[in-house]
Amino acid sequence: MFDRVWNEDLIKCVLRRLRKEFQTTGKILHYEVFRLYEVLPMLLRDVARELGLTGKQAEDYLVTARRAFLRLLGDEIRGYGGS
Repeated sequence: MFDRVWNEDLIKCVLRRLRKEFQTTGKILHYEVFRLYEVLPMLLRDVARELGLTGKQAEDYLVTARRAFLRLLGDEIRGYGGS
């Protein structure tokens, strides 16, 4: 039970950080592609259509967002190890 709750809290925290990072850098569509595809989930072609992107743009935004998500996830996990 604890592990599941910790995992959910961790993911929520990383998603908040990802959203804030992309808002700050003017890349909110990257976050939206990630959220719609990975969290809801929707098909990538539907995500692209929903956001007015080409399929290639949606793919590129998703790759960028996944990399950022994994980086932020690693940061959060390392933070737990230091506490």
